Amino acid sequence: MQWTPRKWLAALLGFFLQWLSFLYVGRWRLAGAYLLLWFVAVLIELHFGVPGYSSVALSVLCSVHAYRIAAKAPPVAGRPWYSRWYGIIGVAAGAFSVFFLFRAFLLEPFRMPSSAMAPTYERGTVFLVEKAGYGHFGTFGLFLTHRPPSTPVHRGTVVIFESPVSPGHNFVKRVIGIPGDTISYKDKTLSINGVAVTREATSAGDRVIVREELEGRSYETLINPQRAAVDLEITVPPNHYYLVGDNRDGSDDSRRFGPVKAELLIGEVVYVFHKGAQLAHMDASSKPIGE
Repeated sequence: MQWTPRKWLAALLGFFLQWLSFLYVGRWRLAGAYLLLWFVAVLIELHFGVPGYSSVALSVLCSVHAYRIAAKAPPVAGRPWYSRWYGIIGVAAGAFSVFFLFRAFLLEPFRMPSSAMAPTYERGTVFLVEKAGYGHFGTFGLFLTHRPPSTPVHRGTVVIFESPVSPGHNFVKRVIGIPGDTISYKDKTLSINGVAVTREATSAGDRVIVREELEGRSYETLINPQRAAVDLEITVPPNHYYLVGDNRDGSDDSRRFGPVKAELLIGEVVYVFHKGAQLAHMDASSKPIGE
């Protein structure tokens, strides 16, 4: 019995399943090419912070292309296995499994929905988090393992972690103290083990940007002189980390909920795709990530 792909089905699969539609019309090489194109489209969206636009354009392109191939396809006696429903589902399941494991164990993008890490990461910033060596693996809201990091966590590193007070919500903060450190924050000046962190004010006004240097990492923090200082001194217990936002007067962090268990650390920020809103457009009352 001879078979030809149905045009309407090819177009429908092209719009909703994109590259998988080319398996249905018997073009596995095109399926691979469009899978690569989809990956490039995702990177473009992450870089420019415009999720959805490239994907929609690619869906339309796949739909039209698959339709044209189906319209011109001659009848064939032997239908390829990957063009059948079980072949398409199998390939899709395999591809999703690889994608899921990659995000769960290696690298995953995140978006900063608040100004809690301003001015380093402003609202809307999209960044890539490296998870290898941290032990808190999962993605899409599903967590697979919870164990302490097997790699050293250094002061000054920006990490993402599961909120100790709101399970399932992620926070992004900077590592200020590691196990055994004594953290002091007085008159909005940070000290670690009795030594004040090197700092230099770079601008003044309603908000003061102060550049700090911690273990060779230089970064900017945001200070609001109109808010009263909340002084504290604490020693970080074993298997815990002290995590604070760079927006020192607008961040929900270890100063409120205390040191964070090592098992809650998900990974560290290694690359920034999109910088987000400019400081001048940020709302000082914005709630930090996860709040």
